Amino acid sequence: MADCYGKFRASLKSNESKPKIGLTKQTWLDTPFIIRGKYEGIPVWYYILVSFDKIKHIKSQPIGKTLNSIEFGNIIQYRDDQQRICSMFGWGINPSKSLKTWFEQNYDDGTIDETINIKYEKDDIRLCTIQHLRFDELIGINQFYHKKDHFHYIRLSTDSQTSLAYRSGMRNFDRLISFNGINIEQETPEKIAERFKKECYRPIQILVCSPATYQHYKLNNINIHANLSTVQFLEPAFDLSLSNLEISTPLNISMREKFVVVQTETNNFICTVTESSDLRHVNDIYLIKNQGKFHREQIKFKGQLCSQDQCEHFRCHLIHQFHNENTDRILDYNKSIFEINQHTRIPSEKNILVEITRFEDLPNEIIFDILNYLTLEHTHCSFIDLNSRLSSLIRSSNNLTLIFDEKLDRLLMESYKFQLVHLIIDTSNECDLAQFFNLHSLIIYNRNLNHITQIRPKTLPNLVNLLFLLKSDFKVPVELIDDIFSNRFPYIRYVNLGHIDKPFIKSWSITYSLEILFIRCDQLMIIENILEASPNLKHFQIHILNNFNNIHICSSSFKHQLKRFTLWSGDIELKLNQIDALLTYIPYVTHLYVQTTCQIPFIEIAKNIIYRLHFLSQFDCFIKEILTKNERISDLDDIHKISSLFHRIECVVENDKFRIFATE
Repeated sequence: MADCYGKFRASLKSNESKPKIGLTKQTWLDTPFIIRGKYEGIPVWYYILVSFDKIKHIKSQPIGKTLNSIEFGNIIQYRDDQQRICSMFGWGINPSKSLKTWFEQNYDDGTIDETINIKYEKDDIRLCTIQHLRFDELIGINQFYHKKDHFHYIRLSTDSQTSLAYRSGMRNFDRLISFNGINIEQETPEKIAERFKKECYRPIQILVCSPATYQHYKLNNINIHANLSTVQFLEPAFDLSLSNLEISTPLNISMREKFVVVQTETNNFICTVTESSDLRHVNDIYLIKNQGKFHREQIKFKGQLCSQDQCEHFRCHLIHQFHNENTDRILDYNKSIFEINQHTRIPSEKNILVEITRFEDLPNEIIFDILNYLTLEHTHCSFIDLNSRLSSLIRSSNNLTLIFDEKLDRLLMESYKFQLVHLIIDTSNECDLAQFFNLHSLIIYNRNLNHITQIRPKTLPNLVNLLFLLKSDFKVPVELIDDIFSNRFPYIRYVNLGHIDKPFIKSWSITYSLEILFIRCDQLMIIENILEASPNLKHFQIHILNNFNNIHICSSSFKHQLKRFTLWSGDIELKLNQIDALLTYIPYVTHLYVQTTCQIPFIEIAKNIIYRLHFLSQFDCFIKEILTKNERISDLDDIHKISSLFHRIECVVENDKFRIFATE
């Protein structure tokens, strides 16, 4: 009998439909459900996709009720290996393992539930900060990836409102945007999980948004980032609190209990906190909540005490020590903790185990700052494998710099490519920029057309700084110019482009992120286009390569809010009307530097500057005035009399043919 049953089961399995292509399309609003029941007394199951507006309805159905699947959604259909259209339906309690595996590979879990508002009303973007200090405390989220629409989202792993995730402001089905300042939308789920695992040594910041906000931004092709004005910067969640301590009375610290002495950064109030973790180090900075307010605290000491009195004496000693250094730094909140005076007795520290600060005892923030000054090669060779903490810090750093040159260790680059933020290319060797998806800064010293053509928004979507430090004959590709000034690099802030030689075409859209721009050019019209396309530009440096081939006095009402302007022409002569045309666009400049050659009296340029720039607060120059002695109409005193801004100008060279005026 058993043998017959086995043959019958094998026969059913051999005839089982094998899915090949899914025919029922799933959107982010659809949630899959497996419905189990009985048909004429025989167990059956089937998969359906339930739309958002019916999720609550289907969940409310009582067990045993007769259901019509059409009322709730569509049965999932597929085309099998024999080109037949089949439904995800079968006899029994559960689907076969092969069908279940195919379903999980081709359909996603629900990314919303009945509690989510899918109607966009206003931005709901939150920067959530977690002061994660202990290995044994979980953040409290599960991470998911929607394969069809390619986005990451979270679900809280517990309903408790005490979890770090909930207290930091994260909610069920929030979309993940960035992690510690790095956009992670295009990363794999495995890579994101690795980031969470590595960041146990320091606070983390996660940018999330609601499903409705995410869909609104994606439909309008707008990138979400932390610099948007609508971002909510929420209070950090922490796992070290003084909120239950009475700071007006001595702390109760038991015999031989470990403790840390902390001091606020703002008012230097000193108190002691019991501490069981060995992860904290002297001078580390942490967020502490005290009496309902957040304070940044620095650990001044850690060790063990032999008595409660020593805790108070040691704290008193620290306050006395800080008092002698700077009396104003001590603030006694209620004048009942300690009385500070010159007669305070310094207690003996015989029984207090004092730690000597070593390099590895420095706070994480300082170590990360030190690493920022080093290249990846130096960091890896100097610190890796010295101890587990330094190794972990290096491997979790998200601000590494790589010099791509002839001596590059490609294996080392491959190991850290997802953590590289700054890249300096100083070789003509081939380099695939697509592997550095998180790149923020790119500096190119060596001309290679393949390097330059790879600089596109899809390849480097997080680019912030772009510098071409090449010879003056280098010309930027027109496609790259269009990308920069058409907001296709949404985070770009600092650009040194080199020579721009683009004809006048009014096709640029506005780029809001660009703040600093250095260019070489010989067309005044390009300068006008750049200013119109970059409303938030703060510092603009122009190097004139040739006499302007056209001059155009601004007749429109367009005025830019630029604050710092550098005009450099070297030996190229600039005429007064050319300088005046440029200044017409930028009347709000506060800092101006001019380096040029002219065949007009310098005093005329000085008068024009004062006439155009009413908000100017600093002027610097190096101007060569090519006039003979007989042609000169003023001296240095006349220039100083125009404005106090010119008092720093000196005549550094003077002969029969020319004069050079320069600031100190």
